Amino acid sequence: MDMSRRGSGRPLVGAAVAAGALAAVTALGGCAAVRGAQAGCEGSQDGVRDLAALALLGAHPEGAASPPGFAEPYRGCDDDSSIGIGSGAWLYAGRLYTTAQAPTAVTGFYRGAAAADGWAVKAAPGAGGGPEGSDLCFERSAAGGARTLHLRFMGPDEAREVYGYTLPAGAPPQTIYRVEAAAAADGGTFTCGD
Repeated sequence: MDMSRRGSGRPLVGAAVAAGALAAVTALGGCAAVRGAQAGCEGSQDGVRDLAALALLGAHPEGAASPPGFAEPYRGCDDDSSIGIGSGAWLYAGRLYTTAQAPTAVTGFYRGAAAADGWAVKAAPGAGGGPEGSDLCFERSAAGGARTLHLRFMGPDEAREVYGYTLPAGAPPQTIYRVEAAAAADGGTFTCGD
């Protein structure tokens, strides 16, 4: 799923994976709906709160940090019936980070941390399988339904346009990335490749 901002200033679902993926859910047969979610976004506060509390959103490699103004996870529910999945509503929560480390070091960290937390790497959205140093997608089934976790790298222009974050003037080059978890509000089925 592509994440972009619309007039509301919060990340929303777009049409293509390539422009900025960190939101999709893998549903496994028989999974229950995400805790607290109902049809659409109504009653989704508990599910959104659960996603925002995932340990991997706060995990980061040594030296990585959330930029000023991004210390708390962004979160919400979007009801977009155009994606054709169940009610079309999905929950998301994520964090933005910067680091002096190369993307390969960042992906190495998240591959290890995700595996230790029960997540399985499935794909790099739009990159055909996730070579070291590229975007990654992880899947995990948990109480309340299956979830995905995306690691997404971005350049300074995308960080500014999508998140309103600008690297400080004179700052050394930084790797900018986000980690975002997502789940279908109604327990609907879609995968990292959607």
